[in-house]
Amino acid sequence: FVGLFDINQKVTLAVIKWLQIDIHNDVQIGLERIIGKPEPVMCQPADEQEEHPALLLQTDNVTQANTKIILTEKGIFSPNRKIQINGQSTPYSILANGLIDSSLDYEIFNYNLNLGS
Repeated sequence: FVGLFDINQKVTLAVIKWLQIDIHNDVQIGLERIIGKPEPVMCQPADEQEEHPALLLQTDNVTQANTKIILTEKGIFSPNRKIQINGQSTPYSILANGLIDSSLDYEIFNYNLNLGS
Protein backbone atom coordinates (compact mmCIF):
# COMPACT_ATOMS: atom_id res chain seq x y z
CA PHE A 1 0.00 0.00 0.00
CA VAL A 2 0.98 3.58 -0.48
CA GLY A 3 -0.49 6.70 1.06
CA LEU A 4 -1.68 9.44 -1.28
CA PHE A 5 -1.37 12.93 0.14
CA ASP A 6 -3.03 15.83 -1.67
CA ILE A 7 -3.53 19.38 -0.37
CA ASN A 8 -7.12 19.47 -1.64
CA GLN A 9 -8.16 15.98 -0.51
CA LYS A 10 -8.04 13.76 2.54
CA VAL A 11 -5.35 11.10 2.83
CA THR A 12 -6.25 8.00 0.85
CA LEU A 13 -4.64 4.63 0.20
CA ALA A 14 -3.70 2.99 -3.08
CA VAL A 15 -2.48 -0.41 -4.17
CA ILE A 16 0.45 -0.73 -6.57
CA LYS A 17 -0.91 -2.73 -9.52
CA TRP A 18 2.16 -2.66 -11.76
CA LEU A 19 5.72 -1.34 -11.85
CA GLN A 20 7.92 -0.68 -14.89
CA ILE A 21 11.62 0.21 -15.01
CA ASP A 22 12.81 1.30 -18.45
CA ILE A 23 16.33 1.11 -19.92
CA HIS A 24 17.12 4.56 -18.45
CA ASN A 25 16.16 3.35 -14.95
CA ASP A 26 13.07 5.58 -14.95
CA VAL A 27 10.33 4.01 -12.86
CA GLN A 28 6.61 4.17 -13.51
CA ILE A 29 3.91 2.61 -11.36
CA GLY A 30 0.22 2.01 -11.83
CA LEU A 31 -1.94 2.69 -8.79
CA GLU A 32 -5.50 1.77 -7.89
CA ARG A 33 -7.00 4.15 -5.33
CA ILE A 34 -8.89 2.55 -2.45
CA ILE A 35 -12.06 4.53 -1.78
CA GLY A 36 -12.58 5.70 1.80
CA LYS A 37 -10.82 7.51 4.61
CA PRO A 38 -8.66 4.97 6.48
CA GLU A 39 -9.12 4.63 10.25
CA PRO A 40 -6.63 2.25 11.93
CA VAL A 41 -8.11 -0.37 14.25
CA MET A 42 -7.30 -3.82 15.57
CA CYS A 43 -9.58 -6.74 14.77
CA GLN A 44 -9.92 -10.10 16.47
CA PRO A 45 -11.95 -12.89 14.89
CA ALA A 46 -14.15 -14.66 17.46
CA ASP A 47 -12.38 -17.98 16.87
CA GLU A 48 -8.84 -16.58 17.36
CA GLN A 49 -6.80 -15.30 20.30
CA GLU A 50 -4.63 -12.90 18.28
CA GLU A 51 -5.49 -9.34 17.23
CA HIS A 52 -4.70 -8.20 13.69
CA PRO A 53 -4.22 -4.66 12.29
CA ALA A 54 -7.00 -3.41 10.02
CA LEU A 55 -8.34 -0.22 8.45
CA LEU A 56 -11.95 0.89 8.47
CA LEU A 57 -12.63 2.70 5.20
CA GLN A 58 -15.12 5.49 5.85
CA THR A 59 -16.75 6.99 2.78
CA ASP A 60 -18.52 10.31 2.24
CA ASN A 61 -20.29 9.00 -0.86
CA VAL A 62 -24.07 9.24 -0.34
CA THR A 63 -24.75 6.07 -2.34
CA GLN A 64 -22.34 4.16 -0.08
CA ALA A 65 -23.41 5.78 3.20
CA ASN A 66 -24.76 2.52 4.62
CA THR A 67 -21.86 0.42 3.32
CA LYS A 68 -19.29 -0.35 5.99
CA ILE A 69 -15.93 -1.49 4.60
CA ILE A 70 -12.81 -2.91 6.26
CA LEU A 71 -9.35 -3.76 4.91
CA THR A 72 -7.51 -6.60 6.68
CA GLU A 73 -4.58 -8.91 6.14
CA LYS A 74 -5.24 -12.05 4.11
CA GLY A 75 -7.16 -14.80 5.90
CA ILE A 76 -9.51 -12.74 8.08
CA PHE A 77 -12.54 -12.74 5.76
CA SER A 78 -15.07 -15.52 5.96
CA PRO A 79 -18.80 -14.91 5.35
CA ASN A 80 -20.73 -14.28 8.59
CA ARG A 81 -17.54 -14.43 10.66
CA LYS A 82 -17.86 -12.54 13.94
CA ILE A 83 -15.00 -10.07 14.45
CA GLN A 84 -14.29 -7.80 17.44
CA ILE A 85 -13.14 -4.27 16.48
CA ASN A 86 -10.91 -2.35 18.89
CA GLY A 87 -10.08 1.24 18.02
CA GLN A 88 -10.23 4.65 19.62
CA SER A 89 -13.88 4.21 20.60
CA THR A 90 -15.68 1.50 22.56
CA PRO A 91 -14.99 -2.02 21.20
CA TYR A 92 -17.79 -3.47 19.10
CA SER A 93 -18.55 -6.58 17.09
CA ILE A 94 -19.16 -6.96 13.35
CA LEU A 95 -20.23 -9.76 11.01
CA ALA A 96 -18.25 -10.14 7.78
CA ASN A 97 -20.56 -9.85 4.79
CA GLY A 98 -19.26 -9.80 1.19
CA LEU A 99 -15.73 -9.87 -0.22
CA ILE A 100 -14.99 -6.79 -2.36
CA ASP A 101 -11.32 -7.32 -3.26
CA SER A 102 -8.59 -9.78 -2.38
CA SER A 103 -4.89 -10.22 -3.15
CA LEU A 104 -2.02 -12.28 -1.82
CA ASP A 105 -1.62 -9.81 1.07
CA TYR A 106 -4.98 -8.24 1.91
CA GLU A 107 -8.78 -8.52 1.81
CA ILE A 108 -11.36 -5.76 1.55
CA PHE A 109 -14.88 -6.69 2.58
CA ASN A 110 -18.08 -5.13 3.77
CA TYR A 111 -19.71 -5.90 7.08
CA ASN A 112 -22.73 -5.35 9.27
CA LEU A 113 -22.71 -4.38 12.92
CA ASN A 114 -23.37 -7.40 15.12
CA LEU A 115 -26.19 -5.98 17.22
CA GLY A 116 -26.46 -9.21 19.21
CA SER A 117 -23.13 -8.68 21.00
